[in-house]
Amino acid sequence: MTEAQSSARRVSPYDTTSPRHIRFHCSHPHPGPYSFTLAALGHTVTLIDLSPGLLALASARASTLPPASRPARILLGDATALSSVLPADERETFDAVLLLGPLYHIMSAELRERAIREAWAMVRPPSGDVSDDGEPEEPNVAKGGTLFCAWVSRWAHYRDVAMRDPARLAKKSVFYAKHAVDGDYVRLNENGQACHAMNHELPANMPVILKRVTGEENVKMVGTEGLLAGGLDKLVNELQGEEFQAWVDKCYEVGTDAHGWILADHIVGVVSKTARDDTLLRAT
Repeated sequence: MTEAQSSARRVSPYDTTSPRHIRFHCSHPHPGPYSFTLAALGHTVTLIDLSPGLLALASARASTLPPASRPARILLGDATALSSVLPADERETFDAVLLLGPLYHIMSAELRERAIREAWAMVRPPSGDVSDDGEPEEPNVAKGGTLFCAWVSRWAHYRDVAMRDPARLAKKSVFYAKHAVDGDYVRLNENGQACHAMNHELPANMPVILKRVTGEENVKMVGTEGLLAGGLDKLVNELQGEEFQAWVDKCYEVGTDAHGWILADHIVGVVSKTARDDTLLRAT
């Protein structure tokens, strides 16, 4: 719960002009939590997922809500081929694109970067209007739409192992030697077949990847759990009202700190399309 509240707070400053959103979700048992939250706030939301089962859950949830509080579209699609899902005239028209699941379920570094490129292609360029996203403005820089990309930290898996099966690190030394290099985690069932796969990225790599793919230098990182990574929020999530909100505030403070974001299990990179205003440059 603290993770969701912190993430929602990070997105909300970018949602002040009735933006259009693309929402990807691959693994949450209740698909599209941010999509439904944003739709309820009056935004036009497009929810896209690769799983027919999760889309059926999202559609069932939408059917219980008034039209104004549900995503405008719920579509089947692949994050690595978004251009084949949406019409060509919708490229560069979205105020915000949320890629909050695919990057830790795509098991190829090349395809992960393709997913970022596909999402970035949908983000609108600067219009020349003054930005109102709650961030300090860069002088002579116009800001367009914003991309949010989520990863799972490589260190998150080790925290999980330490709590569930600490002897595993030594018993599976060959596996973890490889995991230290590529971050790939594949779970096998009793028949030796892959039944679950995730990629755990090194935190230091995340802003580097975003900068390389988007060509933007101003990338902000947010640790969604803040201080409460590794399942430390269990008791906090039982709190109510001001007691719970105090922890949300603290997690957001730490998660948006220049160094504190590295502590989290789930980390979101935030990058906006920008263009330098040559007219302003000439005038200064």
